[in-house]
Amino acid sequence: MGFQYLNDKQYAKAETSFSNALSSEALLQEYALYGLAQSQYLQANYASAASNFSRFLDDHNDSILLENGGYYLILSYSNANMTDEALSSADEYLKNYPDGKYAAYIAFKKGEILQTEDDFRNAFRAWNEVDLFYPLSSYAKLARINMKSIAEVHRSLKYHPNPKILFAKGEDAFNRNDFDTASAIFNRLAREFPKHKLTAKAFLMLGRAEMEKGSDDSSIKDIEKSYEMSDTTQQGKSLYYLGRANARRGRYERAANIMYKAATRYPRSEYADSALYYLGFYFEKLDMGDSALWAYMTLINNYQKSYFIDDAILKAGRLYYVKGDYKASHDIYGIAKSLRVGSETPQCLFMWGLTAEKLGNIPNASGIYYYLAERFDHTYQGYRALEKLTKLGYATPRMQDDVSRAKGSNEANIEEVMKDWQDSNPQMLDSMEVSNRINKYERLADMGLEDFAYQEVRQLLSKTDDGQKESAQMTLGRVMQRSGEYARPISLVEGGIRSAVLSGSASKIPQEKWMLAYPKGFWDKVQESSKKHGVDPYLALAVIREESRFNPKAVSRSKARGLMQIMYGTGKGLAKSLKIKPFKKSTMFNPETNIEMGTLYLADLIRSFNGNQSLALAGYNGGPNRVRRWFNNWYNGDYDKLDIDEFVQNIPLSETRKYVQKVMGSYYEYKRIYD
Repeated sequence: MGFQYLNDKQYAKAETSFSNALSSEALLQEYALYGLAQSQYLQANYASAASNFSRFLDDHNDSILLENGGYYLILSYSNANMTDEALSSADEYLKNYPDGKYAAYIAFKKGEILQTEDDFRNAFRAWNEVDLFYPLSSYAKLARINMKSIAEVHRSLKYHPNPKILFAKGEDAFNRNDFDTASAIFNRLAREFPKHKLTAKAFLMLGRAEMEKGSDDSSIKDIEKSYEMSDTTQQGKSLYYLGRANARRGRYERAANIMYKAATRYPRSEYADSALYYLGFYFEKLDMGDSALWAYMTLINNYQKSYFIDDAILKAGRLYYVKGDYKASHDIYGIAKSLRVGSETPQCLFMWGLTAEKLGNIPNASGIYYYLAERFDHTYQGYRALEKLTKLGYATPRMQDDVSRAKGSNEANIEEVMKDWQDSNPQMLDSMEVSNRINKYERLADMGLEDFAYQEVRQLLSKTDDGQKESAQMTLGRVMQRSGEYARPISLVEGGIRSAVLSGSASKIPQEKWMLAYPKGFWDKVQESSKKHGVDPYLALAVIREESRFNPKAVSRSKARGLMQIMYGTGKGLAKSLKIKPFKKSTMFNPETNIEMGTLYLADLIRSFNGNQSLALAGYNGGPNRVRRWFNNWYNGDYDKLDIDEFVQNIPLSETRKYVQKVMGSYYEYKRIYD
């Protein structure tokens, strides 16, 4: 009742309800106390609110509402003119939540409070830190205005931040992918400390942040400054990023020259192998195949522990393959079997088998395919190897049955999810904290306060010990799926699945984990539309998974929209066929409409490519006219001559090539799990 009254802005009634709850509701004391304080704050009873928010923070220091409570405590103290307490609470908040949702405002508010106390020096310092550490917030501009105003009166005021703290703050923003903030911080450091030992690194980080933002010209200028200022230990790294920045502007010849210097002048640099890899890539862009081969082979021969080793093998093998030198291609692909396993290792092994076929050595090819299917089960290439073995008339390895034939929807009821977690984690139920949180979750859910209940579940699972992390993650994933959130559950488990597949331990992955990674989101509509338009519903699911991770509001860089990422122009034609009126861009954010349009488009592509799903997927991503041009150029339009594995391998656009493999890999998994 208290929270309902708060929503209805009946604050006095809310206060009465929360007061009654405090004396009668033992389990949810923190919610009652927080609600009481908030209702008092909203009635401008700031002293009482401050007292209760303070009590809330002292008595419930593991609450999910802790950050909100700290925020309102500061405002309550400030509005009650309790200056010392407000400043102390602000410092405590910024210490605990330096990147919190209220951090920029609290840092600015601190300056305002200090100004009211005529402490201009510390107010100036506080606002300087707002400008430094929250440069993109709306409060940074206000802070600069206030600093200018104070400085006009108190001309002696100056503030020089610690460069090390500034650099660390910039790095933190960069690592959080907040490249705008990182750029602003590194730019400030480089401008204010031109001769500091960190300045060269700051220019490099500034250039990297600008490169991530797409500001390539600025990136090039700043990385060039970094190179000029760096010592020899840093120059190889600067050259590497300078080459990358130039390549992003399409200056491949210049990029190749820079990467050649980075690789040959600094062979012991941590970026030497990366420089060789990109050098080969840029040479390919310049149609300098032999030079690209030199770069890749130098990497393969000299840096066999490199992160890029499997990709270098794949690219070198492909260069020999397109030249028709299948023997050299076969020999290079075979190297992958004895080196570090990477994401491209299965692809290298598949091409090893394919080149053995090209050389007429079918027994050798079948042995490679058998090894690939067994060792790299659950990869796209592993599934293709199984199909190759069947086509060649050879026995196939026995597939694991642990993920097959999962029935029904994987959207478990939240109560069932929590019961399962409690059953599988009995040792944790002895903990008073765990027991209380479970009880709070159940009580909140019974009251219909689902947002709070959901946050309690997340907090509970975040505190699970390392030994139970996997169980906790899967439980959290199921809770999220129940609420219609699919992307985060996929991200929770897909890294572990990928590692298990590459390490050869995929058979140990439980069925529940596969179902989290490959959810049946919007399943009823997918089935209905797929049946209507003649598409395998699991192929439609695979497209949705790889296109949008089941996010109905997804928008790509090319402005494709919705679950199946449909371009507006394509959407207009589909809408006309489906008689969808009126049609506008926002129409494609409707899940049912988007699925209807996407399955129709996919069905049309499959029919236009003679029933070939891989060609249709290539057209879905890269455009059907482009795919038809490749098909006609390579196979003269003759489907009898089509080698689909060779076709996919030779797709010139890496994004489209990988897209076909990803979607088909997901399709195989969906069929295996549910069909």
